[in-house]
Amino acid sequence: MRKKSKIIAIILASICAIVLIVNYINLKNEKDWMQNNIDQIFQYNFSQMVSDLTTIHMNPDMSDEGIRLYNTRITKTGNMAHEIFSLTSYKDNHKLGGLVGMIEQATGYDSINSINMTEELHKKLVDIQMYHFTDEEAIEEAYELVKKSIVKVQYYFTAKVVEVHKDYLLLNVSNAGNSNISKNTIVKVSTDVVSAGSCPEFEPNEYARVVLSNDAEINQQKLIEALSIYKMDKNDNVIAD
Repeated sequence: MRKKSKIIAIILASICAIVLIVNYINLKNEKDWMQNNIDQIFQYNFSQMVSDLTTIHMNPDMSDEGIRLYNTRITKTGNMAHEIFSLTSYKDNHKLGGLVGMIEQATGYDSINSINMTEELHKKLVDIQMYHFTDEEAIEEAYELVKKSIVKVQYYFTAKVVEVHKDYLLLNVSNAGNSNISKNTIVKVSTDVVSAGSCPEFEPNEYARVVLSNDAEINQQKLIEALSIYKMDKNDNVIAD
């Protein structure tokens, strides 16, 4: 009887061990499956980002509307790749994460081609994908090339002065320039300019050219900080001091 009980105990223990092993294998397979899917999502968004950058590069006569469309797509795919990067199996490669982040932030939702996509940069970005994000040298070189390829853009718009206050000008946009601000939008612009020099003195109905380091977010309750402000004539020409 004892011998039979011992045999039963051994069988039960073996079954338990097998169940644990099977569960462990299933769990590991499930984790591997999830990791593989996360990596594939990152790879897809990275690939789309590079493809759209290449399309802009290969079409130098692309319209502003076309560039805006592709920049919007690049920003969205870049944002997705950047957001999930910490969950990928590449998460310890900080240069790869930085590379994606730089491209995402440089493009934006505007009609400015903010990255000079050279043949060398294109080759490195393609190599990164070809070698499944394991080519450390290609990633390093692409990272440095993107840093050098980002075009520094200054945004501007021209507006008619509605009111003059001590710390700001209330303006009615007459020419959007290369900004996202729509014509006839009323904005407040701080007279405390960032660059050297000072803001000219204005009277209502005069015109001002506002230069920005970033495309302004429209908020009528918030002051827009300008790099510089120039006095303009009705024909959009700068009036010398």
